Amino acid sequence: MHVAERGYLLIVLAAILAIVAIWSADPAVSFLWGWPLLLLLGGIAIEGALMRRAQPTLEVTPPDILLLGRDAAVDFSIQNPARRFLQLQYAPVLPAQLALSMPTGVMRLAPAAANRGQLRVTAVRLGAARLPAWRARLLGRFSLAWWDTELATSSQIEVVPDSPALAGSRTSAWIGGGRSLPVAGAGFELLQLRPYRSGDPLGRIDWKSSARSNALVSREYSEDRHLEVVIALDAGRLSRLRAGHLDRYGLYTNVAARFAERLSLAGDRVGLVVFADVPLIEVAPTMGYAAVRRLRDAMASISAQPVESDPFAAAAVIRRQLRRRSLVVMLSDFGDSSGAEGMLAAQRLLTPPHLMLVGALQDEATLSAANGAARHWLDPWRALAAREQIERMQLQAQQMTQRGAAVVLASERQLGDALMLRFGQLRRQRRI
Repeated sequence: MHVAERGYLLIVLAAILAIVAIWSADPAVSFLWGWPLLLLLGGIAIEGALMRRAQPTLEVTPPDILLLGRDAAVDFSIQNPARRFLQLQYAPVLPAQLALSMPTGVMRLAPAAANRGQLRVTAVRLGAARLPAWRARLLGRFSLAWWDTELATSSQIEVVPDSPALAGSRTSAWIGGGRSLPVAGAGFELLQLRPYRSGDPLGRIDWKSSARSNALVSREYSEDRHLEVVIALDAGRLSRLRAGHLDRYGLYTNVAARFAERLSLAGDRVGLVVFADVPLIEVAPTMGYAAVRRLRDAMASISAQPVESDPFAAAAVIRRQLRRRSLVVMLSDFGDSSGAEGMLAAQRLLTPPHLMLVGALQDEATLSAANGAARHWLDPWRALAAREQIERMQLQAQQMTQRGAAVVLASERQLGDALMLRFGQLRRQRRI
């Protein structure tokens, strides 16, 4: 319970009357100071009794899924059981998966009605969680005090990697269908038509033949160039660093999910390895949307670990998984010396026969510090340190490129697009 503005006015009035009584010789005013306090205490007692019968209830209706890194609207309603208007101050409490731009709010609750509102949140961490109870306080019947309460809810939220296919749609709709994109290299000459098999990409379905036979029919080509691709995600210590609203592991999962979705549309097999000091999760390469769904679930079950990464251990797992020449896409940070050595050791283990496509993040703050104008006497030294970091990463990228790898260095906003662009170039050059 906290005294409200009207309660403080009564306290101030009692203090003034007490001072007057001290300086006055009239006994009639000696006890006037007690009346404001009596009104305050009596009013608070009545308010407390009324508050026990005016407990609001909260219902939160979040979206079915929240996409990592994206803003979303969360609707809620607060039911007022009382027959009068209530003044409510609330502070939404959210799990670690969500960030809230508005920490508190105020509502005037209509009597015996559901009062609706909306929160704008940003999904910043993968996983599922239950929404905790909100902290709130109600203004008493006589506006003498604020009464603390909790608004409990049974709602749950789930944050999954971002995807253009998932944006604005339900999970079931995305798994069950979608629009195929034209991807070069899916095949050359039609060999035959055959019954549809589970895992066939949607772009292979012959819809005219399917309509005539009243069953799904797939096209089979004489020369297939489908790939086996393993995406390796770094979930070590450096992946806990911030990358915009997310940490780096969150950014890597978004890039990997979009990349895997694009590969599945082309009919390629996609696998996953998430590693820190040891491999944390392994998913064997498979085809279709089911493979992408398994990758998403696997990535959502892991968070960045407070240990050093070991790309060589991940490379050993990948080498054991792959039986023919394949593409290994590794999203990691090799800005420090230990990361650079581990990445070179992983490359020596995988190439040949496989091809490595490495995506590394160039921090936008580091790029800004290296190229921005000096406004503080320390800025030149910061610029030198930033340029040294950038040069170290560029040197590491050059060494890996000379040994046959394809390396993409980009900021958090450009990493996904730059990786897909480099992948398209490699495919057109028939390096994969």
